[in-house]
Amino acid sequence: MSQIVPEPPVTGQDTVLRVAFDGSVFPKAAVLRACYGLAAEADFSVTTVEGQLVVEMAGLAETSRDSAARRLRELVVDYAIRDDVERRTAELRDLVWRTAFAHAGGRG
Repeated sequence: MSQIVPEPPVTGQDTVLRVAFDGSVFPKAAVLRACYGLAAEADFSVTTVEGQLVVEMAGLAETSRDSAARRLRELVVDYAIRDDVERRTAELRDLVWRTAFAHAGGRG
């Protein structure tokens, strides 16, 4: 079942930008992958606070904060969808591999 959640809140003070994601909707792995994907642009810290995955981005130029938050959100959603698809198709993917190897080994 899909769930629509409001856009994660963004707060910023000085050079640190904080973006929070609902931990019940977004897997931690998706958040970590998104941070890794943007590692060249900022320094990241990820913590869990009351069920929220809070990402702190430091070292951003003032003019790039909004675009960095947008890119982070896009990547988190992208990786969350990829994780969901991978989970849902794992059994089928394993069946395809088993069948392919069975045929390659002359047992098919």
